[in-house]
Amino acid sequence: RNHGAARLSYWHGASRGQALARESEDDKGVNKPFTVQHAEMSAPAARFLAGKAALVTGSTSGIGLAVIKALAGAGADVALNGIASSQEVQRLRDQIAAETGVKVVYADADLRKPAQIRDAVKRVADELGRLDI
Repeated sequence: RNHGAARLSYWHGASRGQALARESEDDKGVNKPFTVQHAEMSAPAARFLAGKAALVTGSTSGIGLAVIKALAGAGADVALNGIASSQEVQRLRDQIAAETGVKVVYADADLRKPAQIRDAVKRVADELGRLDI
């Protein structure tokens, strides 16, 4: 089931707001630009992860942060993990919670150390009441 179309971006040779799509073989593989559009999610679909909990490693910046925001936006309670100052972690927790209304915790763990990973997963499951993702 589609819970709302995703926003897609392909920048290979396309201007901002456009993407390149490979047309059918009838077009002999000619790339043609098109604008990517998305549909707004309905209220029930927008919260399809409500009641779930997610832990994303490397989620204090970059792709990990984008993933954690998407999961929170879909209704999942989330656990941040990554390298950041305590002030930055608190700022992210406050921002995500304010924007999405979900519970946001921080799982401090060095992923090179298996014991810390186990402890962090246990803490997150205890704090959020479960861990699904």
